[in-house]
Order: sequence, then C-alpha cells, then structure tokens
Amino acid sequence: MPTWTRSFVLALKTIIFGILWGIVGIVIIVIGLLLPMMTNPQYYMNNPNAIVGLMFGSLIFVIIGSVIAALGFYASLIKFTIEETIKELTGIPQYTPPPVRPAPPPPPTVAPAKPIVKTEVAVLQYCPDCGARLPPGAIFCPNCGKKLEKS
Repeated sequence: MPTWTRSFVLALKTIIFGILWGIVGIVIIVIGLLLPMMTNPQYYMNNPNAIVGLMFGSLIFVIIGSVIAALGFYASLIKFTIEETIKELTGIPQYTPPPVRPAPPPPPTVAPAKPIVKTEVAVLQYCPDCGARLPPGAIFCPNCGKKLEKS
C-alpha cells in the first residue's frame, strides 16, 4: 500500500509534467497564431481571403497544441501510475505454497494369523490306580493323588 508521501510525490510529478506539456501546447498555439503574421503581415492585412486561411491555419495549430497538451498530461499520469504500481508489486513477496509433505508410509503388512485348530481330540482319561475320572491336562489324580504319567 503506498504511503502518503509516495502518493504526494506521484501527484507532484504528474502536475509538473502536466504543466510542462501545457507549456509545449501553448508554444505550439502561439506559433500557429503568430507565424503567418510574422512572415508577411501586409499581405494578410490587405487580402481578406488570406485572413480566412490564416484563421484556419491558426485553428489547426490551436487544436494540435491542445491535443498535445492533453495527451501529454494523461500520458504522464498513466506513466507515473504504472511505475508506482510496479514498485508496489515488486515489493510484495511472491506467494510460495508450503512444501508438500510426503504421505506417511503405509503400516507394515502383517500376514494374517492362521486360525488355531486343535487336533487333539478330547479323550476322557481315568486314573490307572483308582479309576476316577481325570480333568484334561491333570498331573495328579484328584481322587487318590497319584502322579500321572503322560502317555
């Protein structure tokens, strides 16, 4: 955003160049009005048809001078405005998007667990001494207390 100081400097430059272009336009207008009279003033004073040509020539110089003054002013205004805009735009840091983070690696794949299949068939066991029924995986007989041997 331009500061007030920069805005006033821009306006001052535009006014100064507008005045300079106005002076150039006025000089052209004055030359157009005075040039025919300075070449041979007696010819224009004695010849009424020449006065019409003088007025037409002077009018053309007035139009050209006015157009040059107006276009010069507007060209200066546009030039200074564009220069100030470029200064402002070059002062703005360019947008840089944040770096793209790589996607996290997928979790390691684990082989699916194999279902546990019991191949042992539940067999009723009996104590060899007392014949009492044994619970599965028993080491001692719950009835007589004898140590059982695995078979």
